[in-house]
Amino acid sequence: MDADTLAFRKDLICGALDAIDGKEGLDRLDAFANQVLENDGSYLFPREGGYGLADVAYEINLHGVTVIAWSEDDAVDQWAAAAKREAHNITCTLDSLDRTLNGMQSSPEHSP
Repeated sequence: MDADTLAFRKDLICGALDAIDGKEGLDRLDAFANQVLENDGSYLFPREGGYGLADVAYEINLHGVTVIAWSEDDAVDQWAAAAKREAHNITCTLDSLDRTLNGMQSSPEHSP
């Protein structure tokens, strides 16, 4: 993935995080569901399967960040936490690319 693609992905992730920031309850769930719908993500709800078996977990995939949780609130919380980590990782990668291209040492805060 090139730097422009990474930066674009980070912008998408941060946009989704901004859309739910400061919201609670149904407002937060609605805002997040809208982000998933508007950005071709997937938001799978528990449903009854064949032979009376049910899928009992929520699965969310948005901007390449995927989580599975037992409740809808937890799924959105987990997605937000994973998305923040992913945005940070992308920032570190972009910083490393920039430093490498400019012949500079890696930044200590982005070291493994």
